[in-house]
Amino acid sequence: MLNVFIKKIFPYTLLFFSLLILSYIFYRDQILYNSNNFIYYKTYYFLGLAILALSFISILIEKSKKYIFIILLTITLTVYSFETYLTIIKFEKTDLNLKIEEYKKSTGNDYDQRSIIKVYNDLVLENTNVVIKIFPSLFLNSSNKLYPLSGISNSKTIYDNENGYYFIYQSDRYGFNNPDEEWDKKEIDYLLLGDSFVHGASVNRPDDISSVLRNISKKNVLNISYGGSGPLLQFATLKEYIPSNTKNIIWFYYEGNDNYDLKNELKNKTLIRYIRSNEFSQDLKFKQNQIDLKLKKHLSEFINNNNQKTSVAEFRNFIKLNNLRKLLHKASIPSEFREILITVKKLSKSNNSGLLFVYLPEHSRYNFFNYNDNNRKEVIKILKGLNIPFIDVHKEVFAKSKNALEFFPFNMYGHYNKNGYELIAKEIYKYFNKTK
Repeated sequence: MLNVFIKKIFPYTLLFFSLLILSYIFYRDQILYNSNNFIYYKTYYFLGLAILALSFISILIEKSKKYIFIILLTITLTVYSFETYLTIIKFEKTDLNLKIEEYKKSTGNDYDQRSIIKVYNDLVLENTNVVIKIFPSLFLNSSNKLYPLSGISNSKTIYDNENGYYFIYQSDRYGFNNPDEEWDKKEIDYLLLGDSFVHGASVNRPDDISSVLRNISKKNVLNISYGGSGPLLQFATLKEYIPSNTKNIIWFYYEGNDNYDLKNELKNKTLIRYIRSNEFSQDLKFKQNQIDLKLKKHLSEFINNNNQKTSVAEFRNFIKLNNLRKLLHKASIPSEFREILITVKKLSKSNNSGLLFVYLPEHSRYNFFNYNDNNRKEVIKILKGLNIPFIDVHKEVFAKSKNALEFFPFNMYGHYNKNGYELIAKEIYKYFNKTK
């Protein structure tokens, strides 16, 4: 039966599969994205053409069929075995049972094991103005004219639970994690921009970076960060929301996924316009009502279809080798990253604002032997070349500890805990005191 499949069916299945891949890639590259992201898709073109070539060889050369089948089967099994390994490792690094035990031991309290939907349903009974966080990155494949860069405004917002309790905050007038009155200050001393680490995940005020910095400096701190955002989404947010009275911009870069996020963001037509045109803006500050309506509609769909969406998303991510692709993409920095930094530097200068870059390390750096440090070295090289001041949190903060894992929830994979955030905020405060 297998021999019949290899001789009669396999070559033409391979041919069909290669043509399907090439057609899909061509559609996304040439039609959907108007050839703006050819550099991203060229690897997939090569893969499709390689499979096409193998299909012709298997059709024309009888003896090759068996060998090509064995080679492709071996490669496929190896790749998906490694993806399975990465998925299991990620699960083990967030062992809930161990978290429950450690949380009880350290605090005497019970770990909140409710799902985010259960928390939402419980809170909405007390306050109808409760929402769940919605990442701007969820709209990367959307063709809608309005691209939101923040969350739902003036709402109790549920984020997630990594430390035994849910990170919940009252969003400001634009959907960010700030006391709303920060927007009314005559001068913004520090404007923070980053992803979930700077957004506040997964601690409550006053333990996040912006709150700690606000408390120790007695200065005005505004946080326009949002989870799931990479460098392009962050730059777009900066252009839309930077107050003219900002004294210092603090840009945070997370080594765990910022390169991967940027490559995905570069495929969005709206976002790419932020670095292609100095004048481009969606005027989002004046469209918060529209943003709220869009996000609430998305939230309603998420709540109604949560279980199905979660299982489908997990399966889709596995098929797309999501963990493996993140690992591979992390090593390469898109050329647009440097372009974004150049533009940020120009923007800060035109706004009479100082600029500080903060490099954030990931959990894996301290959990694996022979961690590949090339990304950090390359980013720092770019920063030095552009003469942008920076804080290397790995070198200047975490590496000074005997156990850097202590800055993560229960030493496990995730965002930093309150101790990690506090040290970072203090390092930033120390930097600005030195440069006075």
